[in-house]
Amino acid sequence: MTNLVVIGKQNIGRFEFTGIEGGFGEGKRAMTVKDIAEIHGKEVKHVNELINRNIKRFHSGTDILDLKVVVLNDHNFAVRLTDFGFSNMQISKSPNLFILSERGYAKLLKILEDDTAWELYDQLVDSYFNMRAKLKATQPRKKAINTVFRQEMSMAKTLADTLDVNLGIACSVAIQRTEAKTGESLDEYTKLLPPAEHETGYLIPSQIGQKFNLSAVKVNQVLVDKGLQVKDGKKWRMTEAGKQYGEVIPFTAPNGHTDYQLKWNERVLEVFGAKDNVVSIV
Repeated sequence: MTNLVVIGKQNIGRFEFTGIEGGFGEGKRAMTVKDIAEIHGKEVKHVNELINRNIKRFHSGTDILDLKVVVLNDHNFAVRLTDFGFSNMQISKSPNLFILSERGYAKLLKILEDDTAWELYDQLVDSYFNMRAKLKATQPRKKAINTVFRQEMSMAKTLADTLDVNLGIACSVAIQRTEAKTGESLDEYTKLLPPAEHETGYLIPSQIGQKFNLSAVKVNQVLVDKGLQVKDGKKWRMTEAGKQYGEVIPFTAPNGHTDYQLKWNERVLEVFGAKDNVVSIV
């Protein structure tokens, strides 16, 4: 049995009642007999008597549940009887506090034999009981996790092979993007990534410039002069000599655009501090 969840007050036309999900299956909705009686203008006591006289027609767990039995005896439920709209007096005096599934509700109406009741039933089925199913049907399906993972890992390997991006970092980004696209947690796989065997980069030119009162443009030019990076079109590329001072790190922008960025570790500050130190390109 799935846990019961009170989803708050629901309004169908001029009727207000307590919305309930679970109990009869994941996402399936239910109603208290108390609310059903009020909607159909019946006394709760009378409806409970009808149910008890025909209790063999109602299958427990499929058509009907007695909250007094389920909630009070099963400590796994996080809801209280008062959450369903019952007063303390009703809880103490009523022998049963029934809730019905859509199927149980239909069986009750056969017993009531009320044409008006069936008209109200149609409204409730269309606007309440089936609402969860409609919401699920309109939600876009997410791609299978194995398909997304293969695509992201392929991109990670491409970045590592063609742009000298650190493979471990690229794989980490691939895992993060897979989690974002599928909603699945891959924490256990992230733990399998090897730790960095070198000082990882985190400084960008503007941060380096702050330490030497230089602009980011000037810092980039110094990095070129020292043989640590070169300009390739509009992008900077790290040279072999530069790899001992930094690394190429992929990133995903808020708009979904994926690119890479050169980041430098603190050892690069030595290059800026020693004016005569010229790093040759290997």
